[in-house]
Amino acid sequence: MKTKATTATDLSWTITAGVTIHDCMQPPVPAVISGPNLEAPVPMDWCGGKVGGRHSFATSVTHRGAPLAQNTHDCGVLIPHVTLLPMPDPLTPLKILGSSRKVAFAAQRIRANKRPVALTSKLPLVPMLACGTLPLPVGINLTNDLASVDLGFTTSDLVAGWAEVAATMAASHFLSAQPGDSIGVVILKEVLKRALPPAVGLMRMAVTDNPVQVSWVENFWFFKIDYVIERNAYGEYSHHNYSEFDDWLVGDAKKNVAIPADADPVIVPHPHNPDEEPPL
Repeated sequence: MKTKATTATDLSWTITAGVTIHDCMQPPVPAVISGPNLEAPVPMDWCGGKVGGRHSFATSVTHRGAPLAQNTHDCGVLIPHVTLLPMPDPLTPLKILGSSRKVAFAAQRIRANKRPVALTSKLPLVPMLACGTLPLPVGINLTNDLASVDLGFTTSDLVAGWAEVAATMAASHFLSAQPGDSIGVVILKEVLKRALPPAVGLMRMAVTDNPVQVSWVENFWFFKIDYVIERNAYGEYSHHNYSEFDDWLVGDAKKNVAIPADADPVIVPHPHNPDEEPPL
């Protein structure tokens, strides 16, 4: 299976023509309801994601002058939203501040600056996760069909991506804070919600012998937690801490590997057949 490379200049949107479902309010009734919103298309290198520390791009692996997107990349906050309900929605500023359009699939055997490269498409086979009352796999890449680089991915990559999508949706639905929850219960639910997607990656590591990288990424506007557990093609385990203050505050602080500009992506060999044709 193949899709085109995803770069910083690609344009993302949703397969629903920008329509997503969010929590809304319709004055004068002070009740929260679910309602349709229209989200704007934004580039992968959206300004809100850079300021909010959500981006994950290769530092030195590029295609046509633009860096490749890596797994865990998120277009980020400040994606414009407009309510499609009759009355103005006072919750719209909160939706814009908390917006997200995140890569959900990655090719574990193709690395750029040590990270698996992102998989996106105009088709819903490898969708991005779009924000909403319930995050949904409706995000698409409108422009990567123009790329000249094909990225091969495996059935394992596809199954793992959909498993993480399901885990994220389940966590959002069942672990959301409810009226009457104590502070302790709210904190516990939030921790479990954020831990469930990485747990799916650890389960993949346990049931397969393929090279796998599991990332736990949390963004706090000025600081980014970025912790990685990895098993390579030879069954060796390692962990890395790339947590840092954001680039826009302190400059490019994460120089974790030296690869010449415009270098080819690194291909991780098959664990049992290193001579197998690479998935490019």
